[in-house]
Amino acid sequence: MSLKQRALALMVVGMALCPVAWAQSSETPSSGKRVTPAPETWAAGVDVGFANPVGDDDLDVEPFADGYIEYFFTSNVSLRGMLGLYSFDGPDGNGPGDLDLVVVNANVLYQWEGGTVHPFVAGGLGFYDYDQDFGDEDLEFGFNAGGGVNIYLTKTFAIKVEGDFHGTSADGLDSFFTATGGARWLW
Repeated sequence: MSLKQRALALMVVGMALCPVAWAQSSETPSSGKRVTPAPETWAAGVDVGFANPVGDDDLDVEPFADGYIEYFFTSNVSLRGMLGLYSFDGPDGNGPGDLDLVVVNANVLYQWEGGTVHPFVAGGLGFYDYDQDFGDEDLEFGFNAGGGVNIYLTKTFAIKVEGDFHGTSADGLDSFFTATGGARWLW
């Protein structure tokens, strides 16, 4: 199974679980009630989205998937570990110019409180494993920064929208933007 097929399978499974989690949550926040993750709680989620290479005309915008787990130190500050799977098609669509990435990041997030909608900023460091189809594997250190919004539908379930910039010191594709949508569960 190729990296792109695995990413698409992760997307399908993650999105299939969203309605199940929502249906199992019995509490829906009222419009005036604050819904905030409590200190020392956890969250996990899956995202799907698109990655856009910066400054490389040979690689196209491609779909990707990621998953994460997050720990809240306070109601506003959390630490997130994320695993992302990216696969960029080269100029011929399939062949030696293709680029597969496995990304492992650690991020610090600050989330503002307020009703059911919580904007956040995120930044962190990680490792980017470049596997170009011609057998050259390269592990690069990189950073990412961005932000988004969590929309809490219940106390334990939220929809997440996020945009990030990723940069590394790699030759070739050294930076890209991502835009994601996903679901998160809190406990």
